[in-house]
Amino acid sequence: DADSTAALPPPPTPSASAAPSPPPAGTKVASATDPGTGARMTVQVTPAARWVRVRAAVTGVPAGERCRLVVVSRDGTRSTAGGWVVGTAEHGEGKGAALDGSAAVDPADVRAVLVENESGRTFVSVPV
Repeated sequence: DADSTAALPPPPTPSASAAPSPPPAGTKVASATDPGTGARMTVQVTPAARWVRVRAAVTGVPAGERCRLVVVSRDGTRSTAGGWVVGTAEHGEGKGAALDGSAAVDPADVRAVLVENESGRTFVSVPV
């Protein structure tokens, strides 16, 4: 029989899932805008076992800047959680950056998260 292709089962039907689970206990979300640079960051710091996950949305940093996302502890110790080069509007990146990173800083010791360039100029700092 030339038409012996087996019928494929129907694709799975999307089902409504439960609401997203709330963030883990101790998760902190904060935002700040630096009046001098105009840069803005909203950051979420999620605690783990003696370290933190960091999710940041950054806007207002000039295109071409080579930046670091830095977690600052209460004693002033700085841990880099990620880095990127700020894109341009022509490449669809001019609206800002969304970053995920982590730092070996105890959640109880996190004082702030900041964005700086490789020369150490701080564009925005968010107390958490």
